[in-house]
Amino acid sequence: MAPLEPLIDVKKLDFDLIEQFVDQKISIHSSHYDKEMDTLYIYFKCPDMPTVVHFMDEFLAAIYNPKDLKVIGFMVEYLSLYQEKNKKLNKFVEKQRVAPSSFGYPVLMDIKEKQEMIIAKDFARVAEALV
Repeated sequence: MAPLEPLIDVKKLDFDLIEQFVDQKISIHSSHYDKEMDTLYIYFKCPDMPTVVHFMDEFLAAIYNPKDLKVIGFMVEYLSLYQEKNKKLNKFVEKQRVAPSSFGYPVLMDIKEKQEMIIAKDFARVAEALV
C-alpha cells in the first residue's frame, strides 16, 4: 500500500485567525466537546460551507475552508490522551482541580477559556513548525 499523501501543502493554509486568537485580538466563536469521540472542536469563525480537516500531528488538526484555505478552527482528537501528554495543560488542570477527562465541560467559563488558549497555543506551535 502506498503511503498517504496530504491533500494540500500545509504552507498554503492561512492561519491568520489562529494567530489573531493567540495574540488575543479575537475570541473563540464556538467550541464543542464530543464525549463519544473524545474530540474537541474549536472554531474562530462559523463554517459557512463544508470544511476540510487536515491533521498536523497525531492529535491536532486544522479545520479549513477548501475554497480560500483559511483555517477557521481546529480539533483535538483523542483529547484525553492529548491531555495526558501535554504537561502544561495537565499542570493547569491539576491546579484548577478539574478532572482531565471533563476538560472543563461544564466548569467555570474562565477555566475553559484558559484551557482552550493553552491548546490553541500548542496548535499554533505545531502549525508553525510545519510551515
